[in-house]
Amino acid sequence: MKQADVATARHIYVSPHLDDAVLSCGGLIASTEGRQRTEVWTLFCGAPWVGRPSPLAQWLHSASGARTALALSRRRRREDHAACSSLGCRARHFGWRDAVYRRASTGEWLYSETTEHAPPHDEAALVTAIVTKLKQNLNPNDLLIAPLGIGGHVDHLIARQAVERTGHKPLLYYGDLPYSHRSPEELARRGDALRVFSYPLQPAAVRAWKRAARLYRSQQPMLEEAFGPIEHIIDRFAEAPLCLYGREDSDAAARHLALSFEDHCG
Repeated sequence: MKQADVATARHIYVSPHLDDAVLSCGGLIASTEGRQRTEVWTLFCGAPWVGRPSPLAQWLHSASGARTALALSRRRRREDHAACSSLGCRARHFGWRDAVYRRASTGEWLYSETTEHAPPHDEAALVTAIVTKLKQNLNPNDLLIAPLGIGGHVDHLIARQAVERTGHKPLLYYGDLPYSHRSPEELARRGDALRVFSYPLQPAAVRAWKRAARLYRSQQPMLEEAFGPIEHIIDRFAEAPLCLYGREDSDAAARHLALSFEDHCG
């Protein structure tokens, strides 16, 4: 990628939900603040206005302290805007529904017991719609940074599948935190099949990362019950350089990111 292309490119972090990209890459985003136009595109922000929620959705509302799907969606969008703003990047929210709100063509809940599920055939049209929307909004010089899909959450898997189906380059992947904290062997296995690019974080970037993570207040109790203190997880991952992953043709993408990163940190 040419220097002129880097100057006009955006860094686009694709986030399945309203916290995934910041929890996973907040230190990296903070490290390029002011040097590159950075945006976090969250795919699954939508929620139904009315109707009885699925059992999984009822649990989510209770764990998040929200009475309705719409109230929770609005709260989480506010949290995401605040977190992204604190890191100097722009939040963009798309309207597809979280997995816990999606139904099959028969009207039954697609995910009544767990969201750790490969996308079923009923989700094919959803993937196609996401691919189309991404293509409409991407510029040729944009650097896409997408989730690997660690943990097997269907929305993370769909996000990765849709990004890959756009055919957009340059493309890198991030390890989904906190899932990769719980499943380091899965991260290592998937990382072994890809090239690894390392970005050492300065203490100020780690502090900014933790401040941003704290802003997702509706999700913090649920996440910490499942994974432990989020700030401790961030500290652990920040002990080593933050890693992104790519395929054989990812060198240009890694250099693209490094130019902004090194300029900021150097």
